Amino acid sequence: MNVIYINFLGSYSKGDYYLPGSDSFFNFGIGQFISSEFINRGYPLTAENWRVDARIDHVMEKSIDGILCRIFPPFRFFKVFDSFSIKMALMLREKSKNPEVIFHFMGTHLLNYYLYAILLGKKRSIATHLGDPNPLWRYKRSKKLKHLIFYFAEKYFFLKYYKYIVTICKAEVTYYEKIGIPVKHMPVYGVCREHIFVIKDRQLCRKKLGLPLDKKIILQVGRAVEYRGFDWILPLIDHYEDKDDYLFVFLGINKWDPYYEELVKRKCIVKGYMEHLDLVDYYNAADVFIFFIVGEKVLTFGGTGYVPFESLACGTPVVATSLHHIKYTRVTEVTRIPNYNYDVIPMIEELISLNINRELCREIALNIFSWDSILREYWGIYSNK
Repeated sequence: MNVIYINFLGSYSKGDYYLPGSDSFFNFGIGQFISSEFINRGYPLTAENWRVDARIDHVMEKSIDGILCRIFPPFRFFKVFDSFSIKMALMLREKSKNPEVIFHFMGTHLLNYYLYAILLGKKRSIATHLGDPNPLWRYKRSKKLKHLIFYFAEKYFFLKYYKYIVTICKAEVTYYEKIGIPVKHMPVYGVCREHIFVIKDRQLCRKKLGLPLDKKIILQVGRAVEYRGFDWILPLIDHYEDKDDYLFVFLGINKWDPYYEELVKRKCIVKGYMEHLDLVDYYNAADVFIFFIVGEKVLTFGGTGYVPFESLACGTPVVATSLHHIKYTRVTEVTRIPNYNYDVIPMIEELISLNINRELCREIALNIFSWDSILREYWGIYSNK
């Protein structure tokens, strides 16, 4: 079996981390996570990761850890096609002649992906939803005719070319079920490197990181931007301003993020981009991990995020708005899901006071976001079982 993962164009961070030619440039995309986990576990498949990148003008290839990565230049004449590549389309068409090849698109509700799927033929493609709102939802809120037209095109034409949709979002499950498209409600990716994101001694991690041993540490990972709930976070920090036994730590913050200066002014520990595996010690050092996705669109369609489950895998409980997508009921034993900003403070203090068993945090995280169970689900879809 050969699986080709087609990854979304995405956006680029400032700096040189994703510069063309680097390993991270070729590794970019959720498809790389899924394919590498399949390969590492010895599944009988070969995997390729493809995507379009507007910064190049020729096809670039590199094999990384046994996975062939192909990057294609876009069709540049119309903005609507900025992530469509004629060269990719021609190569996909050629690959489609082999019935053993499976095409897995990382993203949904994208015209460019539908054009590729049409070239491949009916029921040859699988898609994983990664956060885009469906066109019916967009139409109901904007009343723009283009969204209604796209909805009917999707319902009566485009989706006929898809074999299966995978999503963790309840709203998307309902949407596809009403249309009559097979849909799987499941996590779309797991805790990366489960053997590395493990429980460590909290005090030793704090010593290693230079963090105080006697304070309650609240950790957040991700950009300091509006949809990450910073209109919730800043009042939260202010509430603990006069309490010397609380410390807030923020990771992955860019200096050009709109809330960067506010965090520095409040004397939080603020750090920029760091290697993914460096997060392990920070997760272990924290008492509680917070993750706030706010706004109707991102809260409805943005999924859970994977960082809350990395935190749980390291034994640290979580307060997160995004966990309402999870159908596994035991998740509430080690997490709290706030509906309003005034819910957050009592939830944080409750989790700290409960002194929750760290092994239980890990057990529940891996029951939900274990790569073994997720890959079994994907393999069943690939095998058409």
